[in-house]
Amino acid sequence: MSLPPHAIAYILGTLPLQAHTLPAHVSCAELACYFQAHPTACGVLLVAPDQKPQALVSRRSFFPWFAQSRPCPQEALLVQEDLWPAAREFLVLKSYLPLHEALPQTLARHDAHEPLVVHLPEGLRLLDLHDLLLACARLPAPVGCDKTVSQRVLEEAAHREEALRHVEQRFALYLRETPLAVIEWSPTFEVQEWNLAAERIFGFSREEVLGHHLFELLVPEGYREHVRHVWQELLAQKGGRRSTYDNLTRDGQRITCEWFNTPLVDEAGRVIGVASLAQDITERVRSEAQLKRSEALGKKTAAELAFRVEALKASEHRLRQQNQVLGNLTRRKIKDANDLNSMLRAITEATANMLEAGLTSIWLYTPDRTRLYCVDRYVRSAGQHTCISGGADAPSLDSICFPAYFQALAQERTIAVQDVQTDPRTRDLADLLNAHGIGALLDATVWQEGQVVGVVCHGHTSGPRVWAPEEQNFAGSIADLVSLVLEIEQRKKAVVELAQKAEALHRAEVKYRSIFENAIEGIFQTTSQGQYLSANPALARMYGYDTPEELMASMTEIDRQLYVIPERRAEFIRLIHTQGFVSAFESQVYRKDGSVIWISENARIVTDSQGQVLYYEGSTENITERKRDEGIRRRAEEHRLALERARQLELQMTELQKLNQLKDDFLSTVSHELRTPMTNMKMAIHLLRTANTPEESERYLQVLEAECAREADLIKDLLDLQRLELGAKPPEAEEIDLKQWLPVVLQPFFARAQLHGQTLTLEVVSACFTTDGYSLERILTELVANACKYTPPQGTIAVTVRAVTLQSQAALCFSVRNTGSEIPSRELPRIFEKFYRVPSHDPWRKGGTGLGLALVKKLVEQLYGQISVQSQAGETTFCVFLPILPSPRNPAR
Repeated sequence: MSLPPHAIAYILGTLPLQAHTLPAHVSCAELACYFQAHPTACGVLLVAPDQKPQALVSRRSFFPWFAQSRPCPQEALLVQEDLWPAAREFLVLKSYLPLHEALPQTLARHDAHEPLVVHLPEGLRLLDLHDLLLACARLPAPVGCDKTVSQRVLEEAAHREEALRHVEQRFALYLRETPLAVIEWSPTFEVQEWNLAAERIFGFSREEVLGHHLFELLVPEGYREHVRHVWQELLAQKGGRRSTYDNLTRDGQRITCEWFNTPLVDEAGRVIGVASLAQDITERVRSEAQLKRSEALGKKTAAELAFRVEALKASEHRLRQQNQVLGNLTRRKIKDANDLNSMLRAITEATANMLEAGLTSIWLYTPDRTRLYCVDRYVRSAGQHTCISGGADAPSLDSICFPAYFQALAQERTIAVQDVQTDPRTRDLADLLNAHGIGALLDATVWQEGQVVGVVCHGHTSGPRVWAPEEQNFAGSIADLVSLVLEIEQRKKAVVELAQKAEALHRAEVKYRSIFENAIEGIFQTTSQGQYLSANPALARMYGYDTPEELMASMTEIDRQLYVIPERRAEFIRLIHTQGFVSAFESQVYRKDGSVIWISENARIVTDSQGQVLYYEGSTENITERKRDEGIRRRAEEHRLALERARQLELQMTELQKLNQLKDDFLSTVSHELRTPMTNMKMAIHLLRTANTPEESERYLQVLEAECAREADLIKDLLDLQRLELGAKPPEAEEIDLKQWLPVVLQPFFARAQLHGQTLTLEVVSACFTTDGYSLERILTELVANACKYTPPQGTIAVTVRAVTLQSQAALCFSVRNTGSEIPSRELPRIFEKFYRVPSHDPWRKGGTGLGLALVKKLVEQLYGQISVQSQAGETTFCVFLPILPSPRNPAR
């Protein structure tokens, strides 16, 4: 709105009032400039050139409105009666008002503390309510004025004084209860006021500090210059109203305080003191420092947090998908509860798609928990399932081959492997996993009844991979679902088995009842005191009773009423408690009519879970007829045994006669064989005595020497044969190099064969052999000597050694073959008998004792070998088979 030219603006709050000429148009921005130019002004009074007040604008109301107003730099400031009717802080004065009119308008305002301009005799004055009341009390009432107004003014003044006293009381209460230290200082820094909060914060009591200078006691040395500067600004009213620095307490502690200082100014504008509010902000300062460090850390990790937020959103999305998959699988489980394979296929397929795993499989432990076998495997790229139901050709893992992996399964709920090549848990599986292109592995164990029963494996086929926590949790949930599916399958099988067992139990009960009722044998249950608990009809008939009920009612003392010898019942109880059962317990018992029969009882003891005897149960058989038959059979058996004994005596007599005959033959043969060399030696000695020439003496000496050697060989053969039969000399194993040893042993026979025009050959295939060298030499020399003896001139004798297999055991075969002689086949079984010589088989009259082959057979048997003979087509071959024994120098071989 346009103002009259040369309008005046009075800056309120300055004494005297400062007047400024206003332009024709006054904007809100210009009023703001007035307030900023005069920081101590509390308002602006707009007055027309004719000194009529137009409007009063207060600083406190103007700036909030100005901050909320819409920008309008050219908008005029209206000063009419409708100027901002909603702003009660602005008082509109139409003209100069006397006090009795200004006072009611002032009291009617919402905020009576706003300054008011009134016309007094001395001119325009800026008054507050308190000054207005005092002025109203001093001046007389105008002519024509209602005295009740003055009276009301005085009453209002009294009320105001009372309110002031209440305010002072509340201020004193605030001063005492406030947590802030309230301190009033003199201009020389002496304490004028000190409240309880100041005592708590600084440790000094009010009596100790009033009137004292505390500068050096409260302010640390490093802050004293700063505090002096703040104090000078306060005294000069130039600042220092708020400051923060460290202070000292009475006990020497260092605290940080925030100070709110206000200079106290009298009516003349002089500073008469300083009022201070102080609070201990030590903890706040520390918290702010920590907050700053946290903010710095927060700024540093802002990008990471943003990334984690995005990851969390993605994780939440995957979690929703996982929950949806689990829900679908759960509903599928209910739908396919009767098809385990279908449920497992659905689990592996859904899990592979959810985790984007190239290969997902389910493995279960074998009953002995040493091996895992695959029951289902899904290849996502091909969309195919293999290893259905864990068939015979299904892959398996053995705990012996992969110990680290099996140990991890037993110790960890979830095995998340980022790289199968470097992780120690799967390093031994690396080759197997690489064959399927698996670079990372996520396994979750399947638990039932507190132990691991299997594992669900998720293989990533595109190199290493970091498995997220929600993926690991999802894998664990899938493993729990597999456990639940397996448990349902087990329960289903258990229900079927239970139904089968119940049906079998029912059939068994029906069968047992039928057997019990229709059995030929008696069946019973009795107590240890001697009463029947149950009996079948067969037992009742056996004892002469019509029904089992009659038997149980009549028989109350089994030992006295049933057994002919009562002690048999005590023996029955003793045996059944000692062994837990009795079998074929035979006794004589009374029937109802007093007759005696034989019975055989089979029974066992039945106890409860604490081992207390409940009853005895078993079966009874009537063996009276068997006992009668046994008597007959016993007498017949005795007669048969007597006849058998007689026959055995007769056979023994015959055998004794044969033995006597053999003894006689043996003695006759031995005596003949022993006497023949002796006779020849006597004749040679006699001839030697009568010899006329040295040549004759030499010839008789040779005969004597030959007969002595023959006699010595015979005695030696007899003694060796006796030792072999008695086992007096066990064999002594030694390692023999046959290619060197055999030529030495056979050397005398090569000369003998050459002398008689025979051909002797030796062929040795194997080199070293472990056996008793003495026994082997006796065997070979005896066989070769016989071959030389019965081979005609121009005949051939062949000795061969070759490796063979004897009864699945490595052995050597020593064969001696000669031509020109043949043993009749009927005589072959007897040639190894002692003193036996084949009749008509010595055309060259070589003679012999008949002990050589018997001795050979005994020596072969002593070496755990076998000997055989074949004779046909003019050839005779003896084969000796000896097992290859470990070398004494290397028994382990």
